[in-house]
Amino acid sequence: MESRIADFLVHVDNTLAPEEQCKLEDYVRQQPCVVGAGISVDHPHLMVVAYDSDCGRASDIVHSIQDEGYQAEAIGF
Repeated sequence: MESRIADFLVHVDNTLAPEEQCKLEDYVRQQPCVVGAGISVDHPHLMVVAYDSDCGRASDIVHSIQDEGYQAEAIGF
C-alpha cells in the first residue's frame, strides 16, 4: 500500500536561536507519521512539515509542538 504524503506550514511564534531551530526540527521529525520537517532559512518562524496522511493528522503534529512549549499554529488550511 502506498502512503499519501501531505505537507503543511507551521507558524512558530517563538523567536528561536539556530540551535533551538535544529532542536525543534529534530523533535518534529521524530513524531509518528512525519517524514520530513524543515525551518525556512529566510523566514525562521515558518516550518514545512511533510507527513503520511494515512497515518496521522496535521493537528496532532501541531499539538505535539505546542506540548513542547512552543507557540505554534498550522497555516494554510
